[in-house]
Amino acid sequence: MSALVRITADPVTALVEITLAGFLQPADFDEFRRLRAVAQRAIGTVPHRTLADLSGLSIQSQAMVDAFAARLRHPPFRAPRLAFVTAPGLVRQQLQRAIAQRGVRMFDTVADARRWLLSDDAALAA
Repeated sequence: MSALVRITADPVTALVEITLAGFLQPADFDEFRRLRAVAQRAIGTVPHRTLADLSGLSIQSQAMVDAFAARLRHPPFRAPRLAFVTAPGLVRQQLQRAIAQRGVRMFDTVADARRWLLSDDAALAA
């Protein structure tokens, strides 16, 4: 499977949606960085929320996991609320090791992730 990198931004809801699928190569990470910067410009400086659909992602190299983990921690891309959609299994385990921040949750469906992200309930942020 070839890699898929797609990022959209909705300035009205301040929601950045990321879809990653397949086995990512360094060129795919470069494309991710480029698209993420475009999305950030569309959102502006308002606090944003990020939905990352990784349900089609293959197991990744440790170098790729480390690169994405570092990017998630890099301001201004760090979102107060970040929802990951993953299938159960090794990709979810890789993700759990790569992230360790408040306001991050994992979901089985995009609909559940979007509902949590767009909710104003502060109790859901934990």
